[in-house]
Amino acid sequence: MALSSRHSARADVNAVVHAHPVYCTSLSILERPIPPIHYMVAVAGGSDIRCAPYATFGTEELSANALAALEGRKACLLAHHGMIATDMSLDKAMWLAVEVETLLR
Repeated sequence: MALSSRHSARADVNAVVHAHPVYCTSLSILERPIPPIHYMVAVAGGSDIRCAPYATFGTEELSANALAALEGRKACLLAHHGMIATDMSLDKAMWLAVEVETLLR
């Protein structure tokens, strides 16, 4: 994903984990958000975890879609692709990535 000047809009993000875990990827293929199924959804920053619309990997369109899905959030799914988790440190972003996959499992 291209990091552009939009990065400055997320001063709260120092680390990004992008992965293709089985359950996150499966839901992303359906282009569905993660609804408020459990109180731990809130650790991603909202009442749900959004799914960014599909765009070809490595494009500015994918970057823009992901940034929109991450607005006010720390994690999102990427349609037909996988997931992104963010935070102030790599340890925290990785913890969140594992938590999101655990919620779906």
